[in-house]
This record gives sequence, C-alpha cells and structure tokens, in this order.
Amino acid sequence: MGDIRLNDDFLVEMLESFIFSEFTEKDYNIYEQQILGIGLSPEDLKQTLDRILESKTQAFKDKIGFLFKINKPNLLDLAFSRAIKRYKTKMTLRFMQFEQNEMGE
Repeated sequence: MGDIRLNDDFLVEMLESFIFSEFTEKDYNIYEQQILGIGLSPEDLKQTLDRILESKTQAFKDKIGFLFKINKPNLLDLAFSRAIKRYKTKMTLRFMQFEQNEMGE
C-alpha cells in the first residue's frame, strides 16, 4: 500500500516538472478554465487535453497517456494545481524583482 502512494507522489512530481517546463501562460489559463476541478469524464478530459498537448513534446504526451492507461487521470489535477502555483510564484517573484529594479533598491 505504501508503494502505491509513493508511486503516485513520484508521478505527480514528474508531471509537475513536465508541466512547469512546457506550459505557457495560455496553457495554464486553458487548463484552469476548462479542466481543473470540473470533474470531467476520462474521455472528455482526454479530448480537452489533446488541444493543449498539440504543441508539447512526445515525452510529455506519453506521460499523460500513461496516467490514462493505469487509470489514474485524477493525479493530473494535483500535478497541474502544483505547477500552476509554482508558475504563479515564479511570475510574482519576477514582477517583484522588476519593481525592485525600477525603484533602484
């Protein structure tokens, strides 16, 4: 039982890293507005994700496909939520740095 949870944590961290490295602001917005927390059926989720994944690497697409293959698409919301938080933190820090540079501090 512990191994399953550990594997889920690993999958979420791996996906979060892929998402963070490959997604743009537009991708995050689409995911937040059309997928996150809505509770789509696996088929609807897959169709919606296909639009976002068109421009992503094959490795990333394979990881997403693997989650559907092992019947764990629910881990996507967790990975995306974490990546979104990480992205927003990055943008906030970038803005704060810009403001600090503009003020000459």
